[in-house]
Amino acid sequence: MVTTDDPSAYDSIKQSRWDKDTEIFHRDEIVSVQKKLKSIKGVTVLIHDQACAANLRRLRKRGKAPEPKERIFINEAVCEGCGDCGVKSNCLSVQPVKTEFGRKTQIDQPSCNKDYSCLEGNCPSFVKVIPSEKDDKRQLPDLGFDPSRLPSPKDLTNGSSNIFMLGIGGTGVVTVNQIVATAAFLENKKVVALDQTGLSQKGGSVVSHLKILSDLDKECSSRVSSGESDVYLVFDLLTGTNPVNLSRLHKKRSMSVISTSEIPTGDMVRSTKKEYPDSTHLIDLIKEFSKENILLNATELSEHFFDSNMQANFIVIGAAYQSGYVALNADSILEAIKINGVVVKKNQDAFNLGRKIVADPNWLQSLSLYRSGNIDVKPELDDISQSLINKIKKPDDELKQILEFRVPELIDYQNVQYAEEYINFVKEIHAVEKREHSSPLLTKNVARYLYKLMAVKDEYEVARLSLKAELNTALNQEFGKSAKIYYMLHPPFLKMFKDIPLLNKIPGVKSKLALPRWFKYGYMALKRFKFVRGTKFDFMAWFSSDVRKTDKEILHHYKTILTNNINGISNGKYENLLKFSELPDLVRGYEEVRLATVETYYKEADRLFKI
Repeated sequence: MVTTDDPSAYDSIKQSRWDKDTEIFHRDEIVSVQKKLKSIKGVTVLIHDQACAANLRRLRKRGKAPEPKERIFINEAVCEGCGDCGVKSNCLSVQPVKTEFGRKTQIDQPSCNKDYSCLEGNCPSFVKVIPSEKDDKRQLPDLGFDPSRLPSPKDLTNGSSNIFMLGIGGTGVVTVNQIVATAAFLENKKVVALDQTGLSQKGGSVVSHLKILSDLDKECSSRVSSGESDVYLVFDLLTGTNPVNLSRLHKKRSMSVISTSEIPTGDMVRSTKKEYPDSTHLIDLIKEFSKENILLNATELSEHFFDSNMQANFIVIGAAYQSGYVALNADSILEAIKINGVVVKKNQDAFNLGRKIVADPNWLQSLSLYRSGNIDVKPELDDISQSLINKIKKPDDELKQILEFRVPELIDYQNVQYAEEYINFVKEIHAVEKREHSSPLLTKNVARYLYKLMAVKDEYEVARLSLKAELNTALNQEFGKSAKIYYMLHPPFLKMFKDIPLLNKIPGVKSKLALPRWFKYGYMALKRFKFVRGTKFDFMAWFSSDVRKTDKEILHHYKTILTNNINGISNGKYENLLKFSELPDLVRGYEEVRLATVETYYKEADRLFKI
């Protein structure tokens, strides 16, 4: 049997070259094909025919392979951050991101392989986009300074540098090493380099050693040994804090340039249980072994100025150069970038951007950085929302912000009375905690997670969130106003027929439907029916009654446990209440994905409290 991403390539002529018993399947069927072969006695053969995704991405950049027109975007408002799309696609371009409403997922567009396997995730947050050939997308900002006026750095190298670079596969670590080495050759210096990629794939750790020597006759190892690095370039925090790599630092000689960007691992993409470690702790680890340190969020800067994260490493190189620890001239590095011949202007600008950040640290503070897909826009408070929030006396700034984001949303979700029910419950918790405990942590948790259980993303809410102006703004900024938009939906009333052979070929039964932009009128109609939510006329609940029932039960359970135990704050229950108040964060996803997480919620809740 053969599985492939392009079954049409196996036409009748090619098929004749195979044994008559050979069957061709789309790659989506690979699991069922494996199960089928497992049940057959004797030797069976499964061939999977598909180009290496990373190599295909390289060929597209070089114009040697066609670039697919379709792009995939995730509406963060609808996304539950459940990780199901990461499980289905096993793709590191499906990245978790922290937002005001908790963990969400976004597509990292520059590294996306465009195989669209993430669409198999059980979620209505996906939007398919076909950008227009007109380049009317987000206008990239100018650097805002003249690179020729940047001051020359003080030379702290004595003509030689030991540079140690740490990053992850697929982001150009090896390319950067080769470009800096080329710059050294242009200055007639001796270069000794080593790239340790091992079995790293896209997202795996990559370490590059580079020694630049003014003495052409000097013999040396190709590796930067323990305590030998002059420049420690951290393109990826997790790789930079590996103890083996940290050993290259020397407290009296090493300058560390640290990109503070939090780049997730495969486990973090696939599982909500795996979170990025405290980045402050990781940075402090590197600082502990370094003489000097420069911190910058290279990925965020790269996306803001270049609409791509692929220039992040050049920003780090520029910062390292301006620090005075790289034994090269700026003109040589710029020329080496030109010789490389790939996105020359962007890479040169990124190098100069890194220089500017070190030369003028206050300049960075003046920037308001753009993040792709960001829809965390605080709603404007009307008098009704403000009066509800004012019911809670003297909230601190963080609690006030939590409420200011959520109260208007709950009013739009259902009505004022529903938002008032939320505020009244938070008010009760706040009053007791303020009286019995000095910390407002419990109230903040309840404000966050009670909202999560009350604003369940049923069909009416998905419709409302898909019509928000912030989504259109994000899509226009990313792809342009002329882009074609398709909502990717898998209606429950069609999905229920997926196991019936005669019906599972109907579009929307086994896979998602691509509904054009005009479907927003369907969303507008559905949004207006929110008043039937929870009543016997709730027609959308007919197809997902188990999920609706479970959502009601878990909300009741959460409020009951808190009500029954809130007066025990002073009797040793506070820590358990804090842990319990965060448990709704476990409840994520849609339909069967959501039901599975609910089981985890109840298990953890029973460990802390029982009704």
